Amino acid sequence: MTDSIFSNNHVGDADSPAGGGAIYNYGTLNVTRCTFNNNTNWGSIYFHWGELISIAGGGAISNNGTLNVTCSTFNNNTAFSYYTNTNILGPGYGGAIFNTGTATISFNRILGTGNVIDSFRATLSALNNWWGSNSSPSGIVADGIVDVSKWLVLTLSANPSIIHPFSTSDIIADFTQDNNGADTSGQGQVPDGIPVNFTSTLGTILNAFTINGRATTTYIAGNTLGVDTVTATVDNQTVTTQTTIILLPLTTNTTVKSAHNFAGQNVTLSANITNYYGNPVNEGQVTFTVGTANPVTVNVTNGTATGNWTMPTNWNVGNYNIVANYLGTSNYVTSNNNNTLTVDLTPTNTTVGAVHNFAGQNVTLSANVTDYYGNPMNEGQINFKVNGTSAGSANVNNGIASTIWLIPSNWTVGNYNIVANYLGTSNYVTS
Repeated sequence: MTDSIFSNNHVGDADSPAGGGAIYNYGTLNVTRCTFNNNTNWGSIYFHWGELISIAGGGAISNNGTLNVTCSTFNNNTAFSYYTNTNILGPGYGGAIFNTGTATISFNRILGTGNVIDSFRATLSALNNWWGSNSSPSGIVADGIVDVSKWLVLTLSANPSIIHPFSTSDIIADFTQDNNGADTSGQGQVPDGIPVNFTSTLGTILNAFTINGRATTTYIAGNTLGVDTVTATVDNQTVTTQTTIILLPLTTNTTVKSAHNFAGQNVTLSANITNYYGNPVNEGQVTFTVGTANPVTVNVTNGTATGNWTMPTNWNVGNYNIVANYLGTSNYVTSNNNNTLTVDLTPTNTTVGAVHNFAGQNVTLSANVTDYYGNPMNEGQINFKVNGTSAGSANVNNGIASTIWLIPSNWTVGNYNIVANYLGTSNYVTS
């Protein structure tokens, strides 16, 4: 008999007591993946001249033959007995199963109180069943004649047990181990579909049902660090097994952007910080360090840290190293990254003065050269041209370059264009 459900059946009464609220067996019966709920029987306890002659019981099954039951569920089945010597109806024998033949009961889910399994003048093997508790079932079976020396226990594990915030762990409620710690998975399994209620304090977790002796669910961590206690509760006989999940700060990734400007100017230093899952970090600080200059520390908001920094005015043109260090928090691990700051050529400004004289005479061509900040230049050269013709060159000293030039004797009266070209240097732009 497989995959059958027996619910709310009743046999026998005070006038006609009988055994087996759902099934009475006197042959050979194999029961697999069946469910017995709320079945009852009125059996009898028959005495003759004060001697116990026979017993009829079994709220779900009464066996007088050969019985094998596996992977089945017995819940809230009840046996009553009519005592012929006192004519009183009282508690019966074998609320789930009563045996007078040969019976093997294994890998079942058996729930109930009182005398759940009983056997009269015959031994019965009831090894490796789940009785709704990790405690010994010896108190709810017939003493001495029902063998329950091994029973299944509920265990709980987390894989992995050390995780980061917002990450997951597989939580497994397992019924494949007996009370001695032996693995029973190769011998059989409890019924599929046993409900398991999971709870946690720091994360989220869903309930699950057994499949092949195990119930697996996914634990999703929150962002609170610490040790979480995950519990699994099964049946009315609440069983809670604890495991710990240690939440570690998430690793981070920092990327810093390159920047450029000329000496003495402001630059925007910017870095992006994401967590292990690529999500923007919204806490902590980043310290930017450029070369040997004083560092700048700014807050991280929505995954970005941005700081304004002024280049030293005396820095030469070239590349300098930008290092961004994310300082970490209780939730996030430190990280760093580097990129290049380029110091550009500093702009210059050249002005040339007007001159006059008559043809064939010397004039002094003069130009003033300053940097972007108005400071007199003290390096580089000026090339002079008058009316497109080279008129000589001169070094720049204290912001001034000058040279003497002879006006051609054949030039007529009028205005001619003077151009002063500052040739630039390794640190300054032409002008």
